[in-house]
Amino acid sequence: MKKLLAMGLIIGLGVLSLNAKQFDRHYDNFIKVNPEIERISDFREKIRHNEIKIQKLWEKIQVLEQKNNRYFHKIKRIKEKNHHRRYGLLR
Repeated sequence: MKKLLAMGLIIGLGVLSLNAKQFDRHYDNFIKVNPEIERISDFREKIRHNEIKIQKLWEKIQVLEQKNNRYFHKIKRIKEKNHHRRYGLLR
């Protein structure tokens, strides 16, 4: 088990030590041999695109929650004023 981990670490470090041109050449050759990998990279692009959409929607939700809180407090103040008027507590 330790030998396997050590081999994986050595291979990982070897891949990291490749410069960019060698990696690009290696990747292009790998794509030629395995065309289904190209589809996987397309899925990754779609996932990234969807993550950006989700982030934008999350920001919109946060803005709407802030507006909701503001309106909630305004309505609460109006209800309190009406309550005070009704029961003669307003000065």
